[in-house]
Amino acid sequence: AIDDYGRGYNNQSILLGTSPDVLKIDIEIVRGIDKDRDRQALASRQISYCKERNILVIAEGVECAAEMETLISLGVDCLQGFYIGRPNFEAVQPKKKVLKEISAYYRYYYGENRES
Repeated sequence: AIDDYGRGYNNQSILLGTSPDVLKIDIEIVRGIDKDRDRQALASRQISYCKERNILVIAEGVECAAEMETLISLGVDCLQGFYIGRPNFEAVQPKKKVLKEISAYYRYYYGENRES
C-alpha cells in the first residue's frame, strides 16, 4: 500500500517503481476537492491510472458530503474521514444518513447501489 499519496516522497515516481494493491490519496488533495478543479483533475488522473492497474484507491480525510460526492463521481473505491466516521480501534458502520448518501451517489453516477 502507498499511504499519503501526493505528499512528500509519495508521488508519481514511487507509484511507477512499485506495484501496490492499495493507494491512499492524501488529505491535502482531498480537502476542498469539491471546489477545486485542479484537485479534481489530479485525483481523476490518479484514480484512472490505478484502475488500469487494479489498484484499490482510498480517499483519506473526507470531511463533508460535497467532498464525498465529488470523489465518488471521480471513481474512488473507498472513503475515509470524519464525515464517514470517527477513528476507532474496531470497524464501525457509518451512520445510516451517510450510507444512504453513498448509495444515492453511486446510483446517480454509476446506476448501482453500493454501501461499502
